[in-house]
Amino acid sequence: MRNCLLALLAVLCLASCKPKRQVNVQQGPAIIEFDNDERTYDFGTVSRQQGSISHDFVFVNKGSEPFVIHNTETSCSCLEAKYKKAPVRAGRESRITLVMDLHGVPDGYVKRSVYVNNNSQNRPSVRLVLEGIVEQ
Repeated sequence: MRNCLLALLAVLCLASCKPKRQVNVQQGPAIIEFDNDERTYDFGTVSRQQGSISHDFVFVNKGSEPFVIHNTETSCSCLEAKYKKAPVRAGRESRITLVMDLHGVPDGYVKRSVYVNNNSQNRPSVRLVLEGIVEQ
């Protein structure tokens, strides 16, 4: 009886696991590909009272070498890029989260960017953008 319960528990655990995305890895340096080639996010119209907005830019390393972010450069001190410091192994997915402090931007249309300097062959400097309208 105990063995049956353990087997059932193991099957349920395996069935609930999220399958990994199938990635075709190419031989050579790191190559990053963003979901839907998204590198700009329009957050629409938000109230400054919201405090901040954030967005995850998800990418996959399609090269056979690890992907490494060397540094980031922001267009405004109101913007922060958050990411894992460890290299992203071949075939793995990761994300760069941009967080914008709405108290540090003027009312109206806002467009802020971050340059992500990295070791990828196809995009050694990636520009990620948050844009939209900030209201009082």
